[in-house]
Amino acid sequence: RSASPDSRKVVKWNVEDTFSWLRRDHSASKEDYMDRLEHLRKQCGPHVSAAAKDSVEGICSKIYYISLEYVKRIREKHLAILKENNISAEVEAPEVQDRLVYCYPVRLAIPSPPLPSVEMHMENNVACVRYKGEMVKVSRNYFSKLWLLYRYSCIDDSGFEKFLPRVWCLLRRYQMMFGVGLYEGTGLQGALPVHIFEALHKLFGVSFECFASPLNCYFKQYCSAFLDTDGYFGSRGPCLDFFPISGSFEANPPFCEELMDAMVSHFEKLLESSSEPLSFIVFIPEWRDPPTPALTRMEQSKFKRHQLILPAFDHEYRSGSQHVCKKEEMYYKAVHNTAVLFLQNSAGFAKWEPTPERLQELVAAYKHSGRTLSSSSSSSSSSSSSSSSTVDKERELGREQSSSRETNPN
Repeated sequence: RSASPDSRKVVKWNVEDTFSWLRRDHSASKEDYMDRLEHLRKQCGPHVSAAAKDSVEGICSKIYYISLEYVKRIREKHLAILKENNISAEVEAPEVQDRLVYCYPVRLAIPSPPLPSVEMHMENNVACVRYKGEMVKVSRNYFSKLWLLYRYSCIDDSGFEKFLPRVWCLLRRYQMMFGVGLYEGTGLQGALPVHIFEALHKLFGVSFECFASPLNCYFKQYCSAFLDTDGYFGSRGPCLDFFPISGSFEANPPFCEELMDAMVSHFEKLLESSSEPLSFIVFIPEWRDPPTPALTRMEQSKFKRHQLILPAFDHEYRSGSQHVCKKEEMYYKAVHNTAVLFLQNSAGFAKWEPTPERLQELVAAYKHSGRTLSSSSSSSSSSSSSSSSTVDKERELGREQSSSRETNPN
């Protein structure tokens, strides 16, 4: 409505010309279509952006102020619950000693108040967790996986009395982040195939995921977005708040350019400040038009030791809805090239050098399809998934060393 008459005329003429071309030329190649789209973008893009700017800014502003109001209400409810249970919200900052410690899950500084009763029942191979009429679901295998992660990581609930309420909070949190639609937003939680994690562990000593969740993690050590719900299941907190000194890490961040750029800054600071063996193997899309700042920076980084390009449609990702989807929907082909970059300091390069032999074996692992591997393996209703089985292995994976710190959820 706010567009000028000239803008309307330019957009209308270009759109009508494009439709006329589509009806007229039935033998156009893919390159012809891409050229036409690029022409439309250049001719109409500035006019459409100018017309939509006020509307978009208004919507974003409204969302911002609504979010502020909800945050205020949640904070007030949080403080009221603590007061009802005589729990102080004021916590003294713990004294942090300057020493190396083995990495451990996030511990909340404020004790947990009594949690309400939550019900759970099984429907076929799906665990249904219900609280006040609201139900969240997770497959039986992944429910078992959460049980194992909780057993390994939680220190304040030896009797598992708070397990179901914490599972409900965890599932509800991720459901809200994804969206209420079927499989909506689950691209945020896409993961590498299980056999690739196995290869990374075997070849490069990887035992930690920098961007994961209790639902999609392969290792029992990982960083995730929500420390308050995920810490009970092994999370070390958000990656950008995690400061390891040594170790071999896998990083497959959500494909958000701002987050990927912040990740590169964080990793370079860690590599610069540590003399211990430190390695990050990063998986991001190879976006070239326009180029992604994070990819450009890593390609030019002094810590880059090697780079692989995995062609589109020749490799797979594990679905972000793996905890609820059908087995045949577990894997999907990548529609873009994936860049794999090895960022290592000198000690990390000496310990986990991406030699031609190791790289060849990693690339060979990508030749296998997760669909084929999962269908060929025997399964039963009582067995855990590949991720769950991995968690259950008594392997020595706690080798990453990090700065010790308590976390205050306030």
